[in-house]
Formats: sequence, C-alpha cells, structure tokens
Amino acid sequence: MKESYEIDKIPGGLNLQTKIFYFSATGNSLAVARSIAAGIGEAELVSIPGVMAGEIDMAVPKIGLVFPVYAYGMPRIVADFVRKLKLDKNNYVFAVATGGGTPANTLIQLRRLLRKRGGDLDAGFAVKEANHTPLSKEDFLIKSMSRIAGKQPLTSRERLPEIIEVIKNNRKHRSETSSRVAGFIGDLLYKMAIATFKTADRDFLIDEKCGLCQTCIRICPRQNIKIEANKPTWHHNCESCFACLEWCPNEAIQYKNVTQNQKRSHHPGIKVSEVILR
Repeated sequence: MKESYEIDKIPGGLNLQTKIFYFSATGNSLAVARSIAAGIGEAELVSIPGVMAGEIDMAVPKIGLVFPVYAYGMPRIVADFVRKLKLDKNNYVFAVATGGGTPANTLIQLRRLLRKRGGDLDAGFAVKEANHTPLSKEDFLIKSMSRIAGKQPLTSRERLPEIIEVIKNNRKHRSETSSRVAGFIGDLLYKMAIATFKTADRDFLIDEKCGLCQTCIRICPRQNIKIEANKPTWHHNCESCFACLEWCPNEAIQYKNVTQNQKRSHHPGIKVSEVILR
C-alpha cells in the first residue's frame, strides 16, 4: 500500500481548499506553515521531501509554499519540487520564505519558476526566524548583506495576522524582496553557493559519541546518508540543511571545525519525529 505523506490536516478536510507544501529542516518553516493552516482553515500540510518521488496532487484551488532561504535563494529541493508542478492561472499560489535576515530575490526566483509551470505567485512574504545552521556563525557576509538590504523582514509572529488575512481573501501581494543591490549580490552568491551544496557533506564528521541511532538517516530530506563501515556516511547529494547535525541526539555530527563546542538548536515547538514524518 502506498504510504501517505500528507501529515497534518486541519478539521474540515471534506471541503479542502488549500494545500500548503513545506520544507523544514530544523522546524521553523513547519511551525509557520502550521500557524497559517490553522489561521485560514480547510488546509492540509504536505512535506515537500515526502512527495518528491511520486505524483503531486494539486487538485485544490489554493496552493501554498513555505520554506527557508538558503544562500539568498530557494533550497535546491524546493526548486526541484516546483519544476515538477503542473499549474494554471486558476490556482491561487502564495509563499512564505523564512530566514535569518535578508531574503534578497528568493521570491522573485520562485515566481519565475512558477510561471514556467503555468502558474504565478499571487502573494509572497518574507519573515525573519532564528537561523539554526552553523553557517550563521560565519556572519561577516550576513551582516554586510543586512546593511545593504534595507529594511529587514519582521518575524512570523508579527506578520501572521496580515499574511492570513491576505490568503483567506485570495488577495494579491507583491513578492517581497530586499534592495536592488542586495538582490543583485544575492543572485550572484546563490549561483556560486548552490553549486557547492551537493558536496558540502564532505565536511561532515562523526565523532565517538555516535550511537548508530540512525536519526540522521531518517531525517535527511535527500536520503543522502547511509550506514557504512559501522558509521553514517554521506553520498554527495546534500541539501546543506544541517538537519542531521542539529537533531543528532548525541551531538555526534560535526561540521568542519566550527561545531565542536556549538550548541545545537531547532524550533522549540517542533519534535524530531515531526520532521522525520514525511
């Protein structure tokens, strides 16, 4: 029997109006997606990694995408997901991009991809959430981009009433961006970074605390980790989401030489089982 990956339905599903597809490695985007679903009603949450291998059911009038900003652009898995969609102008499509700061042209990038698939981005929002990846410690670039980006996004807590009101009423809302300069620089940085993400797993290390619990295997959105020679190994199809590192119960996964004494973190309202469940 085919396994169902549609994991979270708001009451009233017989009259389902909305599907919210999300990608969330450390829980932020899942928490935002849940809040939106609860606010608009008649909505179902669907994990993007969970449906990548099969047909994607788009038989609803309203479609949402909630995902984090990676290197000033879309995560690779989200871009791959959008390329699989079949849309038309009758679909109302909204998106929320979560990130530690500057969204650059992430939502413009999404809008271009949606148009190639027959749809459009009717409403696009950028919200600020805590950045849980080790790369947030390399903050010189992040601070520099924030200075040239102009006004920074507000948090989802501050934005949710407005976002929910727009979506419930099928209203148009511009795709939110940073300044033109930040957008231009972000596009360049994204092109360079996204090409390296698949093999960024070369810098993951396993230390003696590993208990072979296989949480890293189950949580990887790319199914990129396997047990070989009695330890987890990565196979160079990495999303660079750091879910394996952040959720390892023994903190046995390290990245380069920057995480040995770094506290692991993820959204306090999300459990590891909710991220694994696809």
